[in-house]
Order: sequence, then C-alpha cells, then structure tokens
Amino acid sequence: MICLAGVLIAAAANSPAAAQIQVQVLRGRIEAAAAQAPQPAETGLFVTEGGLRHTVTGDEYTMGQLHDRRLAGRLWELHGTPGPGGRFLVDKLFTIKDRQRFRVTYFCVVCNIRTHAPGRCMCCQDETELEELPEKP
Repeated sequence: MICLAGVLIAAAANSPAAAQIQVQVLRGRIEAAAAQAPQPAETGLFVTEGGLRHTVTGDEYTMGQLHDRRLAGRLWELHGTPGPGGRFLVDKLFTIKDRQRFRVTYFCVVCNIRTHAPGRCMCCQDETELEELPEKP
C-alpha cells in the first residue's frame, strides 16, 4: 500500500496539471488598510509594483509578517502559486531594502529564541524584536 501511494504521488507530480503549477514571484506592498489590521488575518490585499491587486494567503507565520505594523509600507517579494478563487498562496516572502532581499524574523534577547511570527516569546512572554536578516545571494 505504501509503495502504491508513492507511485500515485510520483504520477501526480509528473501529470500535465502539476507541470502547469509554477512558482510565481510578486513584488509590491500590502494595501495600507490591510496592514493596519489589529489581528493577523487569513488573507491580505497585495498590490504589485505594476498596480495589479492580489488576495494573498499563507500560513500563520506568513500572514503575521505581512500584517506586522512595523513592516507597514515595506516593499515585499512574495514567492508562491495561484490558488483557488483568485488567491495567491505565499510559500516564501522577503522584504526588499536597497535592492537587497531580507528574511523577516523575530528574536527574544532574553531567551535567545528566534521565531518567524510577531508576538510574545514562547518562553518568557516578553515581546520579540523584529529582525530583517540579509538573504544570501
């Protein structure tokens, strides 16, 4: 049974439908109203540099970063795939400053713990600090 499941997964990965799903890259900004949401939402409105609007969605870490008020107005690079209902499913994201990509992380200086969502430290409950780490080329 396990072997059959592996064959089915391999067949699905080589199907024409799987070949059509390609990772896309969007550059732009979260719309100001969406960035000011009091709680991270399941979706956000993303406006590309060319003026196209996309509804973006992702896991709790992705959406937490996109809705972090400290990053409001920041230029983003989103990597992902088009999803159902016209949504863009974000797999990876970076902030852009001075033409360089940065990974967004959050760090607790008390506990020396790094996480990928804004909020309180899982250990001491102090607020974590936003850190943007340069992405290696």
